[in-house]
This record gives sequence, structure tokens and C-alpha cells, in this order.
Amino acid sequence: MPPKILTLPVVTRDILNFKQGATYSLIVQSQSISAGTITIRGATTAGLFVFQHTALSTRAIKSESFSIPDVPLWVSVIDSSNIYSNGGLFIRLNFAINGDIIQQLASGYVNGGSGISWPSTNLKSPTPIAGQLRTIVGTNPGAGVEISETVPANVMWKLKSIRFTLVTAVTAATRRVHLTLTDDITLFIDLSASTSQIASLTRSYNLLEGATNELANIDNEIYGFIPFDTYLMPNTILATLTTLLQAGDDFSAPTMWVEEYLLPV
Repeated sequence: MPPKILTLPVVTRDILNFKQGATYSLIVQSQSISAGTITIRGATTAGLFVFQHTALSTRAIKSESFSIPDVPLWVSVIDSSNIYSNGGLFIRLNFAINGDIIQQLASGYVNGGSGISWPSTNLKSPTPIAGQLRTIVGTNPGAGVEISETVPANVMWKLKSIRFTLVTAVTAATRRVHLTLTDDITLFIDLSASTSQIASLTRSYNLLEGATNELANIDNEIYGFIPFDTYLMPNTILATLTTLLQAGDDFSAPTMWVEEYLLPV
């Protein structure tokens, strides 16, 4: 007598009363800062499957459905193009019946060294930072105009530093530069530079996470601080507000170092 074959206690189409009329699918939702291909691999009782999904580069969510013959036993999502660094691609993997999502199987950041899978495993990122570290160069505002930058839709920034230069005109006045954070209605942070600037000078301003106003200014460099864990939601405005700014005073484009997190719509 042949030995009894053990079977896994898994849900399959055959044990469902509506099995004949049901269609099964995986719905993949991606959100990314750059276009790239991800691979979805898995298995049902009917066999193995492999799908390809291309994420957008606009931070907008892209949703794509892939038909499968039965309830999935295992599924994994990996960065097959190996182009994403930490925080650059967020994936949601859903199981749907008749086109309706009935369970979110897995979600998380996917990169060349780390994927997501179902059933869940104890995968760890190789870095302690969840977001994408980015250097962002803003817009040059032109003479007599303050710097103003807006956090784009679908992302949250953790502001780590900002640097810009102010060239003052010959007009006599004592300028004091402030960095403000606002939602365009309410001013919720006003960070003042550690010193003022008079006429006909070129000074570079450096606001750093965790620094203090006791940090010594050196040569043409002026230092200030940004509080730890300054998270900026979409549409938050970072702007300078300068006491006695003159028409000929000229700010450069700001350079910001941020930790960027992708947010659902």
C-alpha cells in the first residue's frame, strides 16, 4: 500500500461554492520616482506564474491586474531591473475575486536588495533609512524675490538641510533672512539665520538638521538650524522671509537635502 501523501491546508478554488463563476487576479499597485520593471512570481495549485509590471516615474499610483487560475499559495515581488534604491518604489500586492480586492497580501518598499512576499517573511532593509535620500535643486527666484518651494503631491519630505546664497545690492539696509514653513494659510515654523547681512555682500546660508544657532559662522558661510524630524506634507511651502529685502538683492536657487517618502493618493 503506497504511503499517504500529506496535503497542505490551503484554500483553493475547489472548496469554494462559487468556484465556477469566480475569476481570480492579483492587482499590483506601484508608486515610484522613476520608471522601472518589477517582477511578480508565485504559484497556485495549477502551477507557477510570472508577471512583469512597469512603474511610472511621476509618483502617481499605477494599478495593473493579472489573472491567475486559483488562490495564490506564494507570491513575491522583486526589483528585476535593479534600479531602485531604498525608498524609491512602493508596492501594494492585492488578491481580487471578480475584480474586487478582498485582501491586501503585502505592501512595502521594494529595491534591488529587498522585495515583498506573501505569506509574509521577516525581510529587513539593509539600511536604517526608510525613505529615499534626494538632493533637490529648486528654482532661482530672480532679483528682489524671495525663495519659494512647494513639496510636490504624493510625497512627504523629511527636511535635512537647505543651502542658498544671497547677494545684497548696494542699497544700505540690514537684512535678516528667515526660513518659513507654511501651508499657504498658516505659518507654523519661522527659522531665523544666526546673523544679519548688510549691503554689497555675498553670503551662503546653511540650515542643518539638529544644528544650533551657536554654530560659528565661517568666512562667507552663515549657519542655522532645522529641528529634528521636520516632516513636510504635500503642498507645504518652504520660503524665505527677509527683513528689509531690497529690489536688487538676489537669492540663488536653493539646494535641499531631503528624505522622501511616497504617499498614497
